[in-house]
Amino acid sequence: MNKVNSTMVARRAGVSQSTVSLVAGGSPRISRVTCEAVIRAARELGYPLLPRNREHRFALLATTDHSLHHYQTSVISAAFEVFMKRSIRMDILSVSHLETLNERVFSGAIALSSLPSLTQKWRELELNLPLIRLTQKGSPGDGIWSVYNDPEAEVRTVLDYLHARGHRKIGLYLRRTEKEEGLLSEQTGRIFRRELEWDGVSSAKTLVSYSGRSHDAGLERRIDLLLKQGITALAVIPGESTLKILNHLRKKGIRIPRDLSLVSREIPGVLEYWDPPVTVYAPDYAAHLNLAVDLLEGYYRSRPMRDIAVPGRLIERSSVRRI
Repeated sequence: MNKVNSTMVARRAGVSQSTVSLVAGGSPRISRVTCEAVIRAARELGYPLLPRNREHRFALLATTDHSLHHYQTSVISAAFEVFMKRSIRMDILSVSHLETLNERVFSGAIALSSLPSLTQKWRELELNLPLIRLTQKGSPGDGIWSVYNDPEAEVRTVLDYLHARGHRKIGLYLRRTEKEEGLLSEQTGRIFRRELEWDGVSSAKTLVSYSGRSHDAGLERRIDLLLKQGITALAVIPGESTLKILNHLRKKGIRIPRDLSLVSREIPGVLEYWDPPVTVYAPDYAAHLNLAVDLLEGYYRSRPMRDIAVPGRLIERSSVRRI
C-alpha cells in the first residue's frame, strides 16, 4: 500500500500529477468531476491525499436522531480537543449524506450513528474509505472497524459496585429492542443476565428490560414491571433515558436513593447536578477518538486493523445507598 505514489494516482485518474496535488490541497480551481475522479483513483489504490502540511482530514458522521443529543455532544466536544492536539482537520457530516464523502478529500471517517443500516450503505456506495464506528461492531470486509465502550467492563464495574453496597436484585433498562442484531446494548443485556446468574440470581432474565422500537416507548410500564419484582437498584443505559426515568420515579413518589438506588451512563454537565447527583459509568470518549485516529492513520501504513473495546470508569456520587 505505501508503495503507491501520486504519479500512479494521476495515471489512473487520467490527469497530471500537479492536478493530484491541487486536489489534495483543496484547490477551488479543479472541477467537481476531476476532483471526484482523483479521489476515486486514490482510494482504489489506497493512497492518502494529503496537503503539503501532511495533515489528515477525517469526517465525523453524526445523526439527526434527537435521542442521541447528549451522547453526540459529548463525543463531538472530545473530538475537537483530540483533533486539534493531533493537527487533524475534521468535518462534521450527516449520515444521511454519505455521498459527500466522494466529493471531498478525506483520509477516513468516524461514525457516531448506531444504525445497523450504515454498514449496508457504506458497502453500496463503494467509498473505498476506512470507517471507524463508535457504537457498533465493525465489518472488516467492508472496510469498517470499531472502537467502542467495553460492555464487559461496564457491567462488571457497575455490578461489583452495587454488590459491595449490599444490592443483589438489580434491574437493567436498555433503550433498544432485544431483537436488533449487532447492537452493543443487546450484548450488554446478555452480559448482565449472565453475571447475575453467576451470582445466583434466578430471575436474571426478567431483570433486563428493553425499550420499544421507538426508543423509550413504554418506558414507564417497563420500569414499573422492574419495580414490582422488588429490585433495590437500577442501572440505565443510555443516560438520556435516565432523565425520563428519574421524572417517572419522582411522580410515583419513589425517592433516590432511599427507596431505589440508581446508576446511569454519564451525561456530562447534567447528572452531576441532579438532586441527588447520580452515580455514573463514564465512557472515555477521548480515548475512543484517539484510538480511532490511530487506526485510521495506521490504515495507510499497512498496520493491522481490529475492533477495540475501551473500558470507562465509575464516578461515585449520591444516588446509591448501602443496604
